[in-house]
Amino acid sequence: MTEGENPGRPREITVDDVLAAFGEVNAPVATGAELATQLNTSRQTVLRRLNELHENERVERKEVGARAIVWWPSDRK
Repeated sequence: MTEGENPGRPREITVDDVLAAFGEVNAPVATGAELATQLNTSRQTVLRRLNELHENERVERKEVGARAIVWWPSDRK
C-alpha cells in the first residue's frame, strides 16, 4: 500500500471514470446500473456523477419507463 491510500475506503469515482465507462458498454446508451457494474461501484455513486455530467452538458439522458433512465455522452463541447 502506498502512502495516502486508505484500505478501508474504495477509490473515488470521477466524472472522467464514468465517461470512460461508456466505451466499455456495447450499446449507444447505458443505464446507471450498467456503468456501476463497469466501474465496480454503487449505482448511487454513478448516478451522482451522471447528474453532475448532465448539469455540465457532458451527457444526455432520457426517461424510457416509469423508473428507467438511459444516458449517453453528449455531442456538445
